Amino acid sequence: MYRYDRHSEDLPTIRRKLTTYFDFVERGQLGPNGVTPRVLISVANTRRLADIAGLIERLPAPASRLFHVTTTDQAVSYLLQVLHAQEAQ
Repeated sequence: MYRYDRHSEDLPTIRRKLTTYFDFVERGQLGPNGVTPRVLISVANTRRLADIAGLIERLPAPASRLFHVTTTDQAVSYLLQVLHAQEAQ
C-alpha cells in the first residue's frame, strides 16, 4: 500500500491510522490474496519524515516491518529495492 502524505493531517490522526492498521494485522487479518500489505508513506521533507518515523518507532514490533517512511524523491528507489530483494528470495 502506498500513501503520499501532503502534510494535511496532524500527527495524532496519522498515529491513529497506523495503529488501526497495526491492530488489523495483529488480529491476524490478511489483505488481498492472503498477504499483509506493507505501507509506504512518502513525505515532502525531512522534518515530516522524522515526525512520522518517530510515530512508527513508538509502535510495538512488528510495526517497523509494516511501515516505512521516506521522502517522495526516494520512494521509487525504495520500492525498487524492496522488489529486487523479493526477487532474490
